[in-house]
Amino acid sequence: MVGIGAVVVALPIVGLISYASWESAHMVYPSLENESAFLRAYDPKVVLMPFIYEMQGYTEPGGIGGGAGTRFVTHSAHFGEYFAIRVERKGSLMAAVNENVAQRLLVSGAQILNESGTSSSGFRFDYKTRNTLGSVSIRPLSPGAVHRNMPLPDGLEDVSLDIEVREQWFVKGIPLGMDRLLPDSDR
Repeated sequence: MVGIGAVVVALPIVGLISYASWESAHMVYPSLENESAFLRAYDPKVVLMPFIYEMQGYTEPGGIGGGAGTRFVTHSAHFGEYFAIRVERKGSLMAAVNENVAQRLLVSGAQILNESGTSSSGFRFDYKTRNTLGSVSIRPLSPGAVHRNMPLPDGLEDVSLDIEVREQWFVKGIPLGMDRLLPDSDR
């Protein structure tokens, strides 16, 4: 009776240990090899620099992250830029950022699945490559969180530009029908 009880208790434990060992052996971690060419090379400063008012600095808080998995790996990046701009150039900046993202996606070999938005509401791109589904959200310009001792001259404004990229890289390629279920991106 004790022997049967021990087997009944041990069997689930052996199963859990076996599953944990299998999962550990098949775990894939975020790396440059499973990050899209777009995300590896994207830098919004290239398009922003001509719009930043030359007498004022800018800051670029942001970050990158990722998550491991057995079927897919996630990558994310946040680009947050705070700077001063001439008020009349805000619409031109948003159009330039939108065009730059579209161009960078195509140059990196991504296929744009969906493109939407306006300068006042922000833009969103959904894209895919061979093994990656991704989205880029460009939020509309918002008042910048810069604290100044002296106010800016008339016609200038502190603004914040937030761009978020989210990707899923699938170990065995994008599953059929998954290109309709893109990584969520806050907006």
